[in-house]
Amino acid sequence: MSKTTTQTRALVIATAVAAPAALAFETTARLLLLPPEFERLRAVLRPQLSVMAWLLVFVSALSIAAGLLVHQRLFDKMMARTPAELRTARHVAEAHAAAFLLSASVPQLPTLLSTLTFTFGAALLPVALSLSVSSVGVVILGLKAWRGH
Repeated sequence: MSKTTTQTRALVIATAVAAPAALAFETTARLLLLPPEFERLRAVLRPQLSVMAWLLVFVSALSIAAGLLVHQRLFDKMMARTPAELRTARHVAEAHAAAFLLSASVPQLPTLLSTLTFTFGAALLPVALSLSVSSVGVVILGLKAWRGH
């Protein structure tokens, strides 16, 4: 396995676990830093924020397609700016990795909003589903970058 392949795999894994790590951090910070009265506020906000969290599951799913489009557009732009004689296999792999880094944020943004809804009271199930959808999206984008197409 080449160094570039290993780096791309590590990058995909780190990116895929970023949103779940954010949820864990937010939850820990909430439990340690906020007063017990905050739980009453969360209970009051739960119905409205749970609806928002469910909507964000669908937005997360749609954002996977948007992320794929962004990845392809970024990669195509990078290749168009590179003279043909400089397009080595390594250069192409690095361009896919760079496009991955930027495009992976597309499916993660709605999920990060979803984690905030949990912090303020949304039910865990839609947030967990959004995290799962986002992670799958990041892996799909990572496979596109890793395989180079």
